[in-house]
Amino acid sequence: LGGCPRTNFHLKATTTSCVFNFRETQDVVVNFLIFPFSDRLLVHTNAVKEHLIPDDLSKSKQRFVYANEADLLNLALFNKTAASWRKEHPNEKGNIRDTATIEQLVVLSNLESFNSELISEGIDSETRLQKLNQIAIRQMRIMIENRSLKKLEGK
Repeated sequence: LGGCPRTNFHLKATTTSCVFNFRETQDVVVNFLIFPFSDRLLVHTNAVKEHLIPDDLSKSKQRFVYANEADLLNLALFNKTAASWRKEHPNEKGNIRDTATIEQLVVLSNLESFNSELISEGIDSETRLQKLNQIAIRQMRIMIENRSLKKLEGK
């Protein structure tokens, strides 16, 4: 991430500049605090159900669609699928999201909301992945900068 502080996540950086923007940080945090996680998850689940799952699809195939969407978000934020994370961490309990930082969880929640809108607009998965990855990179930079400033201030 260029001149940004290092973190324990992996994202494909597209620029080398890292600028703290209070307004964007505020939007990210306010969105996370005001809109409960369960509501954001429900919005994402409904978008997948309404726009990506045909009425006649079996329950087992529906689970596959939901899993693919979860992996699309995992790829956008963590640059790996749940299966590849499990393969890399065979002795670890839980899943890739269980090991996420609070910043990553905030960004993941925001990605779910944004992906819901993209799904509703009929955007294909490859384009959604590109857009979501760009958003993840931008928001993680903001979160990292905010965390770094707090450390400098002794908070």
